[in-house]
Amino acid sequence: MLVAMFMLIVTLMFEAAKPGNWYWLWGGRPEFAGGPPLTDDEVEGGSRDIDTRLRTAPDVTRAPDVITAPGEPRWQPDAEDATAQSASEASPDTRLQRSRDDGWSRVLGGLASDDDERLRKMLKAIRDRQPPDEDTAQHWPTVLEQLEQNWDAYLQEAFRYLIDARDKLSDEQLASWHAAVQTLELEWRRTILPALKAAGQTESELSPEHRQALTGVQDSLDRITLAQVRDFSVFRSDERHAWFRLLEKLDNMPWNEAQKASTGRVGFIQLFEQPKQYRGKLVTVRGTAELAYRVRAPKNWYGVEHYYVFWIAPAGGPNSPIAIYSLDVPPNFPPIKDKDLDRGTTPLETEVEFTGYFFKCWAYRAHDGMRLAPLLLAQKPQWTPPVVLPEPDPFHPIALAMYLLGAAAVGATIALFAFWQGRGRSAKARAYTSSAEEFAARLKSLEENDPAIDIRETLRRLNSEESKS
Repeated sequence: MLVAMFMLIVTLMFEAAKPGNWYWLWGGRPEFAGGPPLTDDEVEGGSRDIDTRLRTAPDVTRAPDVITAPGEPRWQPDAEDATAQSASEASPDTRLQRSRDDGWSRVLGGLASDDDERLRKMLKAIRDRQPPDEDTAQHWPTVLEQLEQNWDAYLQEAFRYLIDARDKLSDEQLASWHAAVQTLELEWRRTILPALKAAGQTESELSPEHRQALTGVQDSLDRITLAQVRDFSVFRSDERHAWFRLLEKLDNMPWNEAQKASTGRVGFIQLFEQPKQYRGKLVTVRGTAELAYRVRAPKNWYGVEHYYVFWIAPAGGPNSPIAIYSLDVPPNFPPIKDKDLDRGTTPLETEVEFTGYFFKCWAYRAHDGMRLAPLLLAQKPQWTPPVVLPEPDPFHPIALAMYLLGAAAVGATIALFAFWQGRGRSAKARAYTSSAEEFAARLKSLEENDPAIDIRETLRRLNSEESKS
């Protein structure tokens, strides 16, 4: 018995030397126990005082138009291109993609909102290998006619710009940009337009070449819609297509593939300070899920019916949450209340890891005004169910021995803590010094209010407007 007690005390001495095991004594949060140690970026998040207050009024207006004024295509050479001395120093693929995305931006900008929606619905039906809905099929000839007109106007403008820009560009640059626009014209007339026409003929199956062409169109639309997302703002109407498109991609992606495609584990700091770099990319975050609730998604044609909203305390800190909209939860996960049914929320205290698309640095309403939080879209949390041990017989000899050992352990750990507390804290110790009171106040505000109401109401309002039109 004495030997066992001695070994236990030695083990507790080693554990007591770990700052993460004492987080509760100064109001911090624990290190993520379900995986490897904190990364340097996660430690930095806890050791820095991050001010997440929104300094200016939330941007609730539309984003600046991604379509530039006539005669100034977005693909015109930037400063880096302007200093290039030969075509080999600039990437033809980059120029072609820039021309392609700019062209589709102009073309979409010239479409009526209903026709824009019908184009996206047709592309969705093609991805799902399903016939389009009746409205899209009926108006598809009109959509095609408008697309042709808009593309003809864009290509004419692009060639005219190159003629007028002969004094601004070197011969190599001019030749490279001219080749990009010519390629774009051939791509439209010989590949994309025939594929769009074939899409309207629902009685026949699309060829692999046509599907590949329309996949390229969707890729351009995805880049354009992601470019319309604005950080440090509430949810905006221009962001709805990017929102639902990312959720659709998550829903169709095997969970294991999402884990493999992740750019890696990131902390609060990277997402908060470099949102553009991570926008639309799969990232992995981990921490403690403090609060969750289920909400219905507004009516949409992407097939999204509901979300699980998680507010997590990021591993290592700071004392500001990360918001995650998840499509599902794993089996046997603690039951989560439905906020639409009873306005209820579910307090949690469980370690989770999410792999999902980073959407934006989002402005939400907190107890002390507007705050900012990284916002992710995910499939479901990675979660390990707690191990439930059977209750021991309190009078069993083993149970009595455990009680005695526990008493000895308490004495040893108190003595060790008194010694450890006098030492200077390391950077890793500071990673757990977040204010528990402040974080608890934010959680209380999230329970009483609906910080995501701007997302839900904006999507519902747009859906109501579309139904009336």
